[in-house]
Amino acid sequence: MIRIRNAKESAIMDSINLTSLTDVLLTLLVLFMVLETYSAGGFVVQLPGLGLSEPPGDPTVYVKLDSRGGITLRPGDGPPEMPGIDSFEARMSALRRQKGFDRVVILADPQLEYRHILPLMDKARGVGFVRILLDQEGDENHDKNR
Repeated sequence: MIRIRNAKESAIMDSINLTSLTDVLLTLLVLFMVLETYSAGGFVVQLPGLGLSEPPGDPTVYVKLDSRGGITLRPGDGPPEMPGIDSFEARMSALRRQKGFDRVVILADPQLEYRHILPLMDKARGVGFVRILLDQEGDENHDKNR
């Protein structure tokens, strides 16, 4: 049997299917985001090479601050020094330039207020140290075993 359509049934659809349009637009958005990541240089990963091993010895300067404000400085595996607060910055700068130290561990007395520790951290940062750890006074060797 042949069916005859009237004018209302044979009219062309004049609306857009929004579900399909939304799916296509979101897919394009994700695609462009992924492509932009790779076109901007990709992911930068620095892997250690054969010649990039850490220098022998401990590259850490240990600074011990007692409850009376006394400073004991121990560069890496070297002997302890007791510079005054005035010569602390100059000695830290010399260690950074001459020996290549890159880390500072400040071991402070637990009873010491933070306002007494902050000037040492500022002086260490001022001479170029960016890896500064603040710890309570105790065993200095726990850091080496990590």
